[in-house]
Order: sequence, then C-alpha cells, then structure tokens
Amino acid sequence: MKNNSFRPLATYLRTQLATPLGQFSFWTYLLIAVWGIGGLGIWVELIKHARGAGNSEGILTAIYTYFPAVAVGSSMQLIIKEDEKRHVRSFASLIGSALILIAVLQGLELTGEYPYVWGVIGILIATFLWWVANGGDENLHDNINPADSLGDNPHKPPAGSSNGFAV
Repeated sequence: MKNNSFRPLATYLRTQLATPLGQFSFWTYLLIAVWGIGGLGIWVELIKHARGAGNSEGILTAIYTYFPAVAVGSSMQLIIKEDEKRHVRSFASLIGSALILIAVLQGLELTGEYPYVWGVIGILIATFLWWVANGGDENLHDNINPADSLGDNPHKPPAGSSNGFAV
C-alpha cells in the first residue's frame, strides 16, 4: 500500500511510549504535576466525600473537567510540536475530540449508568495522550552518564594550587 501512514504512526507511538519508561523525572512529573496538582479538583472532592461533606456530583464534575483539559492540552501540544507529521496531528485531533465528546455526553447525562467508568476511561486515555505528547521530551529525561560520579583520572594531579593558604 502506497503512503500508508498507519505504520509510521505506530512506530511513533511505540517510541513515545517506551522512551520514558525508565526516566524517574518523567514519572515524578506525571505523578506530581499531571495527576497530583492537575487532578487537585478530583482529590478535593474525594476527600470531601470521604468526610461526608461532598457528593458524587462534585466528584463527577471534577473528573469530567479534568480529563478534557489534559487531553486538549496534550492534543494541542502534539499538533504544534509535530508540524511535519500530519498523521500524528490527526491522531491527536481524533483522540482529543473523542474525549471532549465523552465529556459533553456526560454533561448531557447521556453516558448511561456508568459515568464513573466513562470518567476513568477518559482519565486513562487523556493520560495516554499526555504520555505520547511528552514521552520524547528531553527535559523530562534524566540522561545520566554513569561515568559522571567517577570524576577524572585519579592518577592525574589535581587542578589548581594550594599556594597562598596558611595552615
């Protein structure tokens, strides 16, 4: 098949998903910034509910405002970043639009009896899209050189001088 863009898209997704797996900084950013601070509304509503002060509507509202924000932000990031890769931009548009549709359907109470299930699915897909958008970001990679802790050649005399110091 000529000009099949499914293969390059699959390769791109595999690379973006696998690259950050061993990167502590990437995981820290995901946990603190995306799920922790980004999902603060969800955490507040869950704590209120656990203390008997909240209700399920507050939790649902928090969920359905959280995942579209993450998804659309990640989609726009991919659209801007991957200017030359139309297949990646199309993928980002498709996933972001699907998540907005889920949120709108929930807002209209058309998602049926399982709003929490759809909400969790939305969060997982939004996180997947965020991961794809940020998986190759060098700022979130640790890039550790194992020789850094070893220093210079131990047989080489140290740089500098001790002249001018009184002992």
